[in-house]
Amino acid sequence: MTVEQRPSSNDLHGAFEPLYFVLSSTEQQSASNYKFRYIADLYVNAVKVSSVKIYPNNEGEGVFRVERLIQDWMSSTRADQNVTTNGYYDKSIHAVGINDTTKPFSTNNGETYRKVQFKFRQEYSTAPDEDPTQDLNQVNATIHVIMTAGFQRSATWDNGIGDLWTNENWLDNFAGKSDKSYFLSDRTHSTDKNSTTVTNRTYIEQQTTKNSRNTLGFLIDPNQPIDSDIASVYVACYDSSDSSLGAGHLIPGTHGGSAPADVNTDKERLQFLGVGPLNLTACPVTPIASAMSNANLTYYEVIGMKDTTTVPDSTNTADQATRVYRFNVIDAGCSMYNSSATVPDITIVWQNTLGAYDYQLFSLRYDYSVNVKRKEFEQVSGNWDSASTTVDFNYRGDEGGIRIAGVEAHQELIATTDLLNESDVDLLETLMLSPNVYISINGAEGNYAPIVVKDTSFIKKRGVNERGQYLYQIKFKYAKKRPTTKGGTNRSY
Repeated sequence: MTVEQRPSSNDLHGAFEPLYFVLSSTEQQSASNYKFRYIADLYVNAVKVSSVKIYPNNEGEGVFRVERLIQDWMSSTRADQNVTTNGYYDKSIHAVGINDTTKPFSTNNGETYRKVQFKFRQEYSTAPDEDPTQDLNQVNATIHVIMTAGFQRSATWDNGIGDLWTNENWLDNFAGKSDKSYFLSDRTHSTDKNSTTVTNRTYIEQQTTKNSRNTLGFLIDPNQPIDSDIASVYVACYDSSDSSLGAGHLIPGTHGGSAPADVNTDKERLQFLGVGPLNLTACPVTPIASAMSNANLTYYEVIGMKDTTTVPDSTNTADQATRVYRFNVIDAGCSMYNSSATVPDITIVWQNTLGAYDYQLFSLRYDYSVNVKRKEFEQVSGNWDSASTTVDFNYRGDEGGIRIAGVEAHQELIATTDLLNESDVDLLETLMLSPNVYISINGAEGNYAPIVVKDTSFIKKRGVNERGQYLYQIKFKYAKKRPTTKGGTNRSY
């Protein structure tokens, strides 16, 4: 048996992309063999979890599309892997660095990144009236996957499968290899302004507040298929005059997570770093922690580095493992409608198209509403069930008529973004497509409530059609019902 086509073992793949194996067999071609079928066994953590049998096609080949077998074994990381209570991971991944201030890095849950193995076999009988016998001479194939469907590919497979096979290494752009690499974020558009830290490189920017918690996901394995060079993450903080308030290196392994040299499991190959001001206010690198608490903090820049000592600047961009990411710190609770108003900061958090998380402040107007459904019944007036020779039939004026057996209520929110550029509009599209969305208000600890996007369409605003910048209103529904009571249908006296 021979594998004719397969995903490259030298590249990282998306668990939600088309993943094909095409097999051929000399035994299938033999006229003396009957009841032939190809078999694919999926192994996760060296344990066989599923097995699929298929008949050959008209050409005698076996074509397996295997991504749906893998998807059931993938999940996003929701909990900080540094902290447990009685064996349960009870702290949010968005609070990494707050839950344990010595560990701003966290590994993933072991299911956001998967190394899986397929073992291909065949079965056939040598007589038409005999049961088939399985051939144990297996062909093995190992692939590495993360939770992406290929949204960030430069060319998807919509125009044909050729793009799928010729652009298999597209995730190298997110593997931390050079100053052109990205973290696992859908913010991929750089500004036209240069970084303060690396003055000959532009930066990718987003807004945050002193009350915000943010994370950046990244790939870290120095071995194939990732080949990441990330050894540390450099954070540099500045005031409004571009003067340094403090800087330093955060190091995987030393400050939580796993060091590159120690990476050996799926949990360790994809990690998260808490990069919000709240995540780093008490971090173990004193210059960073002090700067995050400084009242003059205006922005800070985050850069993946290939070592743990080099201070990035315009002369050593070859030592960068990622692009420059800038976080602009805006005033908490600001409002464009009333400068004296205190408006809670709403941050929408969602699982992005790469299996990590992105964050967007909704700092302008927002409106809450409650959608209520009532279950009604008709109540019969009077004490019909207790009237007797000693108790008269009677009723009060508060009895009878339409009554409410129960109330079901969902809270809904219409939130308005700040003014957005075209690049931010592209980011909001990934919010609309995300299966996991959460809301956080003022960075309150543990306050990440699951919500559902209610809008069913999304218009991508562009400068060729209207003048930027752009405002968006998006409608959300809280995933959990509002607490309600029942009026009761038993005796009511």
